[in-house]
Amino acid sequence: MTMPDAAEPGYPPSSGDRTDVQAARARVLGFRLVQNQICLKKLVDPAHRHSGAGVSTHGCPFQFRLGQSRLWRTAAGELFATAEPEQVDLADLEWLQTASRELGLAVTLDGRSMYNPGYTFTILITQQGSSVSLDPLARGLSS
Repeated sequence: MTMPDAAEPGYPPSSGDRTDVQAARARVLGFRLVQNQICLKKLVDPAHRHSGAGVSTHGCPFQFRLGQSRLWRTAAGELFATAEPEQVDLADLEWLQTASRELGLAVTLDGRSMYNPGYTFTILITQQGSSVSLDPLARGLSS
């Protein structure tokens, strides 16, 4: 029996390779991975920094704490965030709703995933009125 090649369409890469695959797919569309651990406040204030040695989930109410969280930058310089969890409970959705309302961010839940298609879904967080869309990413997944 032959195992499918990880590069074969529809075959999820090993978990160690998924972030690299996700970043490579995004680069094709002009998106650049900025960082893995993010604070949603960076979307409205790109100069925002946490005090101390780095991002901490303990002191910041805007620390994005959902699975596979990423901060991206478009070719035009716009920041946006994604998360691709396998599941989200109501407490996480309530937190996301509260944080996004307080910061004035738009949130889109999408059944497509660039990180692990068929196993996770995507949460896209942008500034209100953003032109960032998951549609080009989804087209890239189906080709």
